[in-house]
Amino acid sequence: MIETALSTALRTETRELHVQAERSGAMAALLRGQLSLAGYGAMIAALHEIYAGLEEGLERNAAHPAIAALRHPGLARRAALESDLAVLRRLGMAPLAPIAEARDY
Repeated sequence: MIETALSTALRTETRELHVQAERSGAMAALLRGQLSLAGYGAMIAALHEIYAGLEEGLERNAAHPAIAALRHPGLARRAALESDLAVLRRLGMAPLAPIAEARDY
């Protein structure tokens, strides 16, 4: 089945990258409780940009059977990230725009 094949391939092929991300940079600092509030704000800004792109792509291609199988409402993060980002920006703890790498991603 194509849906299972795609979701399995994504999980398998990105597993090592996710592990690397958890062990480096801002994510590693967050998991160790060592990320500043400003660093957290920058990370949320980047994640919002990434999730917005991912979710827009999923919505745009929802009719494709393999993509439809990847859409799960519980995995949608854009709205929650927007809410968090608004609060962090009001506090001056998040940039007005994400870093270029997040936009490029």
